[in-house]
Amino acid sequence: MKSSNRLAWIGGITVLAILLLTLISAPTVNKINSGSTYGRGASGYGAWYAYMQKQGISIKRWQKPFPAVMGEKNPVTFIRINSDLKSSRISRLEKKFVAKGNTLVILGVREPVRTTNFSTIQDSKFGNIKIDTGRRKEILDTKQSKLGDNFGAVVWEKKYEKGKVVLATTPDLAANAYQENLANYRYLKDLVTKDGKPLLIDEYIHGYVDKNPNTPGKTYRDSKESLWGYLSKTPLAIAFIQAGILLFVLVLSQNKFMGQAKSVTTPIIDNSKAYIQALSAVLHRAESHSFVAKTIASYEHRELQKALGIIATSDSSNMSTNISRDLQEKILSAWNNQIGTVPQELISVLNIHERKRNWSEKDLMDWLGNWQKVKEILSSKKLKE
Repeated sequence: MKSSNRLAWIGGITVLAILLLTLISAPTVNKINSGSTYGRGASGYGAWYAYMQKQGISIKRWQKPFPAVMGEKNPVTFIRINSDLKSSRISRLEKKFVAKGNTLVILGVREPVRTTNFSTIQDSKFGNIKIDTGRRKEILDTKQSKLGDNFGAVVWEKKYEKGKVVLATTPDLAANAYQENLANYRYLKDLVTKDGKPLLIDEYIHGYVDKNPNTPGKTYRDSKESLWGYLSKTPLAIAFIQAGILLFVLVLSQNKFMGQAKSVTTPIIDNSKAYIQALSAVLHRAESHSFVAKTIASYEHRELQKALGIIATSDSSNMSTNISRDLQEKILSAWNNQIGTVPQELISVLNIHERKRNWSEKDLMDWLGNWQKVKEILSSKKLKE
């Protein structure tokens, strides 16, 4: 093939790749702004946020991970507007947050589609509220339903001890598209201000992140990796890049730009790696943080004892996470004699059985960080020797 034809092919492939990346990434950018108070599109909530400010309502954008809201001293109403429909299941941390007397409002939860029309008008004391979804929640206790019809509830609430959770099947209850229908805006305002608590609206889920004062120069997202990221380590962007490179190489090889085609060896599937990734996904969704900690501890405790010479390197009998007091003293004494001053991180990881039963994701990540510090100190000692 002539050089000019090769350049034409390469140029054509480059343009096609740019177009594909544009088509793939553009909807993602637009989608994440759905439900955001920064969003100016039809599904954004910029107009409603401005409406609330004009009404003199205390409302602030929350741009930190959800666990950080647990540090608020006074009860608040936390509003989350999903970019796409999510499960109506409430996590343990969210239940703990609500039980303290807070209110959690979630717009855009997945419920079955009923035989009702997609667009309906719901009567209320604020006027006709326009609802564009056929999804309804079947409510047995009519007192829980706050907005709905004969097909089920569009908005409903659940009480958890001192607080409550308010859920809605539509994320667009007061989106920018309903600026001409003020009944929607008034209804959502009344829904979130009934308790008289300060309002926090979640922008962290839409990609807006505050600077973390504890780690200068980094945001909350930079400074604390999620458990999912810790376990999977498979970013989607890298998958797209790999797919693009593979496509480019296949085109080149088909046109024999680089010489005679060679047979490609079939890659060996790593079943163990696939199993571990699948298991990590299941454990993450099940929030089995304490199980993950105990499983890791059974291995790390044994390796620590080997490194300190307490047990032989071939001994695999000591697999318990509950280390006895005598064994703890042996480990601490061996560390003090061989390494030096005992760090607080070592004491923390040895006392796993004294931790609370239900671990949060933050508990697990902090505990893993302590183990990492202990292993770094051991490694540095070995390098010096």
